[in-house]
Amino acid sequence: MKTTLSQPEMIARWRLHRYHEPLRNDCSVTRTDGIDLDSIIVTEMEAWYFNLLDTAPPDLLVTADISSEVAMSRDSDGVARIPLPTGVRRVIEVGVSSWPCPAQIVTDPHSATARRQRHKFTRAGSSSPVAIHSGGVLTLYSVPQRGRLTTLTVVRDPEPGTYPLDTRALALI
Repeated sequence: MKTTLSQPEMIARWRLHRYHEPLRNDCSVTRTDGIDLDSIIVTEMEAWYFNLLDTAPPDLLVTADISSEVAMSRDSDGVARIPLPTGVRRVIEVGVSSWPCPAQIVTDPHSATARRQRHKFTRAGSSSPVAIHSGGVLTLYSVPQRGRLTTLTVVRDPEPGTYPLDTRALALI
């Protein structure tokens, strides 16, 4: 089930899964020194959460189809570019009407697959398209003249203090 947890709710879940809760409250101790456990928990929790956004299977994340919010420009060689809105953290899927399947998403512009796209004889065709996500721009190879963007599914950066996810992802803590 997709949900959005606030920071206090996420801290409570984090404590429960990391065995910091429930607290023993049948005794009292007074200290004037000690560590700020909540700061440590928030740091660990956010590192885990942002790694989850970057690497988890898409069904564990809250995604959005933004194909109607963006504009695609295409050149004569069939290379299309889509400037992504700010806040797009990860591209999950991109599809064009004339493609038989979604594009392979590449995030490393220096990978062998990305370098092959630079030349028209080695780049991907419409039967096995490639999309390179780099620097806030999504570059698609190869888009026919009549091809139109049908799907652009992304993971967005969450609002500060919120943690949108599928509740099944909490088992990964």
